Amino acid sequence: MIQARLLTLSLLLAGCLPVFEDGAPTLHDVALYNAQRGALYGYFYGEPAELSVGGREVTLSEGASDDPLSVRGALLIDGQPYLRQEVSPLGNAPVVVQRIPYSTDLMVTAEEDVEGVLYFDGERWFTLLGEADEGYMGRVVPRERAEGLYGLGALTRAEAEVFGPGLTARGPVIVSALTEPRDRTRQANGLGGYLSTALAVQRGIETVAVTPTPIEAPGWDVIATGTQATGGDSPSFELATSESALENLWRRAYGSLSDLPPVPGVDFGDSSVAAVFLGTRSSGGYSVDVRNVSVENGEVYLDVEVTEPAPGTLTTQALTNPWVMVRVDAPELSSAWFRDVSSGELLGTARGTSDK
Repeated sequence: MIQARLLTLSLLLAGCLPVFEDGAPTLHDVALYNAQRGALYGYFYGEPAELSVGGREVTLSEGASDDPLSVRGALLIDGQPYLRQEVSPLGNAPVVVQRIPYSTDLMVTAEEDVEGVLYFDGERWFTLLGEADEGYMGRVVPRERAEGLYGLGALTRAEAEVFGPGLTARGPVIVSALTEPRDRTRQANGLGGYLSTALAVQRGIETVAVTPTPIEAPGWDVIATGTQATGGDSPSFELATSESALENLWRRAYGSLSDLPPVPGVDFGDSSVAAVFLGTRSSGGYSVDVRNVSVENGEVYLDVEVTEPAPGTLTTQALTNPWVMVRVDAPELSSAWFRDVSSGELLGTARGTSDK
């Protein structure tokens, strides 16, 4: 079993604070847990007021703090940005995430009900699951998530700005939104509302021997390859599902020529075209090829091999821009995943499009 560190947060609903008719402040508790300890941070929002929290009278006022855990827009509590108290550790991991060998896919097992699961790979956030019931177990494809933690469960943008950097500082993590918070551990009188959400974090993802879901091996073939593409110094990955999209890729591939070769005939009623452009290289000796293609649930997976010149190899010193284009016997693909053929690591992704 994977040894996972756990973390839970209690957060406000939606992306903004609710407004209560009586104007009383809202309490938002953020409970941070791991297997050994836990801490509860309380944030208040709304109008300044005086109220009782845990049997103690406190004054809520507007103001700012340079504490790294202060949340933009929250009230000060007796001059402090939040209330803090120790709580019991969470216990067992609500979600277990494991890496499938030679694949960018992950195996996700829910030990209890969850509302969503995100993955940070050290550079970017990905969505793994939406709602899932206890006992769920399945292979999932990470989908890139530009908004990061914002929108997971009840996390607001300001809260994401505070907790996101802390969660990602030590590298890859899995963050799961639980359907129910563990408990309400703080009593406060005079509130206009009390809101909470629970999140749990798993670290140290292991690669395990699991049997992936069978996937389709469609027919495919390389329709063209070359070394003098135009239009970018960095690698890019493309998926064309229409003639116009293919024509745009073709012009990019052969843009250095005064006369372009004829665009190959592709029936997009039963096929799609995927392409890899390596970007500008300082010499010859570089190439890119596709070694294997598979399709699952409207998505195509391409195992890509990138070749570089060996040290000491004599090559042309002219700039090159290698590329390869393949036809896949699968129409209207929603996305393409380009993986390193030797390691299985993700090189890039592309969305299916008819107009590029």
